[in-house]
Amino acid sequence: MNTSMLNEALAAVFCLLISWSFGIWFYHEWRNNELNRKGPFAVAFAVLLALLVTVGGSVLPVYFVAKCYFHYVLRHLSPETVSEITIGDTVITKDIAPIITALNNSEWFVPNEQAGWSKLVREGGVPIVIKEKDGQTYKFTAGYYFLGETLVKFPTGGYAMSRNLSKAMDDVGAPLP
Repeated sequence: MNTSMLNEALAAVFCLLISWSFGIWFYHEWRNNELNRKGPFAVAFAVLLALLVTVGGSVLPVYFVAKCYFHYVLRHLSPETVSEITIGDTVITKDIAPIITALNNSEWFVPNEQAGWSKLVREGGVPIVIKEKDGQTYKFTAGYYFLGETLVKFPTGGYAMSRNLSKAMDDVGAPLP
């Protein structure tokens, strides 16, 4: 587990703990009838605040779990289970092992600043669709990052970085723009 993944995991756990602690505190106050003594506006405000904090604080952990899922997908692809890979308009059914190996070796990536995808990659990238033999389909976007490294963008907005994907794509005739 690298440092940026650990930082995101700790932030997600912290948000979850704080938001659910607030929700538990609110439930405790409600059960002990403390809120009703402060008037109906205080009750309405407390209910609204409890919902916003509890639900809002639960969003970051879900986002983190979604990124973990797509990293799991990339790491567990295999040439035996993938039927085809579509890179832009190029459909690849033979010799997909180098691309899958490059995706298997991708790393967790978190940009240093909150720049959008267009500022992280050159030329906007290219769509990648991976179809497995069991019918499962995964859609990603890939683009050059720096010095030949490739960023893979997940549908949920997270990223992975592959150091060999651009070379593997060049070798099969589907280079990045």
